[in-house]
Amino acid sequence: MIGKTISHYKILSKLGEGGMGVVYKAEDTKLKRTVALKFLTPQTIGNEEEKARFIHEAQTAAVLDHPNICTVHEIDEVDGNTFITMAFIDGQTLKQKLEFAPLKIDEALSITLQIGEGLAEAHEKGAVHRDIKSANIMITEKSLVKILDFGLAKLAGQTTLTQKGEIFGTAAYMSPEQAQGEKVDHRSDIWSLGVVIYEMISGQLPFKGEFNEVIIYSIMNEQPEPLTGLRTGVPVELEHVLNKAMAKNANERYQHVDEMVVDLRRIKKEFETKETSSSKGIMSGTHENGQRRLAAIMFTDIVRYTSLMSKDENKALAILKKTSKLLQTNIKNHGGEWLNEMGDGSLSSFSSAVAAVQCALDIQKAMNNEQDIKLSIVIHFGDI
Repeated sequence: MIGKTISHYKILSKLGEGGMGVVYKAEDTKLKRTVALKFLTPQTIGNEEEKARFIHEAQTAAVLDHPNICTVHEIDEVDGNTFITMAFIDGQTLKQKLEFAPLKIDEALSITLQIGEGLAEAHEKGAVHRDIKSANIMITEKSLVKILDFGLAKLAGQTTLTQKGEIFGTAAYMSPEQAQGEKVDHRSDIWSLGVVIYEMISGQLPFKGEFNEVIIYSIMNEQPEPLTGLRTGVPVELEHVLNKAMAKNANERYQHVDEMVVDLRRIKKEFETKETSSSKGIMSGTHENGQRRLAAIMFTDIVRYTSLMSKDENKALAILKKTSKLLQTNIKNHGGEWLNEMGDGSLSSFSSAVAAVQCALDIQKAMNNEQDIKLSIVIHFGDI
């Protein structure tokens, strides 16, 4: 194939090969630009009906125009070979980058935000990726993120269980509904993005197994080990974002990826501010008061709030307002500081671990009379 000319594309080199086909680097002899050609196997294309569906998917992807999405130029067929022409991206996949070590938290957040912004654009246009994974994320030398393979994931039952029980796609990144072969929407991409974040920060996948069936069982029935238990320095708020993104019930996840982006952008800003302050403390050898002290961070979360929001928005907002007032009153009474509020979650700090625990107990006692509200409270201790 190397050196051959297909249509007006001269094949320069082979870039990679997978279950869906082979990718080549090529020169567009008409426009004098370098492109990537993905030749699809007959098995990938399927019958004529499936081929027509695939072409429709590719056409949907071709209208996506965003800095964080790899541009699809055209789809063509020459001598029985179907191929897609895409922009050539000089860089490495996120999967390749992760082969060396987990990423720094701020770098992982930066990559996540770019993926999220690309997905937000696609979802707004009605396109669902269905196969978000580290191997489908390219990173250029200038740290620009590009999502690959939009429009390719729904080929001949891709990423679902077939009648024979075979799995197509990458099981470890599948949402529960996707793994069961149910119809998926943009919230499945949100789950998969959560898996990618987990992978970037921990260096491992949240759901593992030697066989696809084992992985799918884990996805359906088990909870991943908390990031804070695998790595120090992980913001508690980021754990909350992941728990929400990877809720097994799609109605309890972020309903739109841009909501997730807003929370992640806030976390990134706070993390960078904290890192800057810590660096100053390290440089001086002390904290502002010259001593280290034990402190506590308390995170609260309204259970099943997103599901309630989708059913009765007015009731959900009323509960949120009532809960926020109750929390702020108790936190203030126990000498705590209300730091911020992220949707249905809140973050506060206490100079005393005992005060934080007592505050949590009083909050739970006050919540016993609230039948419509269930609150999850997590407290982290450490010296600062």
